[in-house]
Amino acid sequence: MSKISSIKQKYHFFLYNLSPFRFSLIVTHSIKRILSLFGIKKGFRIIDLAITYGCNLNCQHCSAMVMSQTDRKILTLDDYREIVSQAKELDVLSWNITGGEPLLVPWLDDLITILEPSMHYISIQTNCMLLTKDRAKQLKQLGVNCITTSLDSIDSEEHNAFRGNPESYLRVFEGIKNAKSAGMQVLVAGTITHQNLRSEKLRKLITSVNELGIIFLYNLAVPSGNWKENSEILLRTDDRKYLLELMEKYPMTATDHEAGRNAIGCPAGKEKMYITPYGDVIPCPFIHISFGNVKNTALMDIVKKMQKIPYFAQYQKICTAAEDTDFIENVLKRIYNENEAFPVPAEIIFKELSNSHESRNNL
Repeated sequence: MSKISSIKQKYHFFLYNLSPFRFSLIVTHSIKRILSLFGIKKGFRIIDLAITYGCNLNCQHCSAMVMSQTDRKILTLDDYREIVSQAKELDVLSWNITGGEPLLVPWLDDLITILEPSMHYISIQTNCMLLTKDRAKQLKQLGVNCITTSLDSIDSEEHNAFRGNPESYLRVFEGIKNAKSAGMQVLVAGTITHQNLRSEKLRKLITSVNELGIIFLYNLAVPSGNWKENSEILLRTDDRKYLLELMEKYPMTATDHEAGRNAIGCPAGKEKMYITPYGDVIPCPFIHISFGNVKNTALMDIVKKMQKIPYFAQYQKICTAAEDTDFIENVLKRIYNENEAFPVPAEIIFKELSNSHESRNNL
């Protein structure tokens, strides 16, 4: 990207932090990002909290449901209070509440309060099926900054087929309207594959979203979950070049890299993590490898363990799970070859952790 397009992109993301306006949040985040920019104090940008795997859609590419385990106890509100307390050591800026469908969870409002909206940017990732006008107002009053939703095609039939519900397309636009009317920001994400990246439909989708004053996020397809054996959807080397050209042409678009706190690049394990409803900590929603559980291991210790692995210690310019062919072949494919419940323990996948574990047991 050119410097001009990069500046435009950062400008649009900066505006997203201003609504709903909370002075303490703006000041805190601005100071922390400046410290990170100059390498004085690095920290985590965001933690994804998957609070349920219950869902009212049936998406073709779902990466979450493979980790659903009905025989395990989900985290309690007290568990989340402890997570928030421990996350202070990581200097976390934002919480993203996801699922499944988080609006199905009856104690969602209590969780939002626990996440300290006055100090943290709060987003909810929802399919908008339940985001009525009244519910949007409630969420805004509780302190939610942003609603993130998905729109995978400008063609309503294609989107509905992909999401497994004939009303999904309409509900997404109703949800966007309700969220913006309530005073929250909205981000719209679309799943990007080798097949649709260069399509006219994608360009029309981006334009339609941007005309609403909304940033469009590229969710790069990953061979994970329902798509674990689908390599056809993966971006090729020349696709990355074209993706950069799209971001140049449409500055109100981005991957998950550009909003980086410490650096621009894949944030998995370095400034982003994902916690399952059962407390397992994984690097990102698509990498189903557990580095520990918050019920019995300190969050900082889990992060240190994660960052022993080179994939999660350094910032890559490409998405580790979607574009790193070495990682896909030698790590992702191994996950689904193991006869284990998901997420798979990191010691099974990474030899260096396994050897370390064995050495401790022999002491």
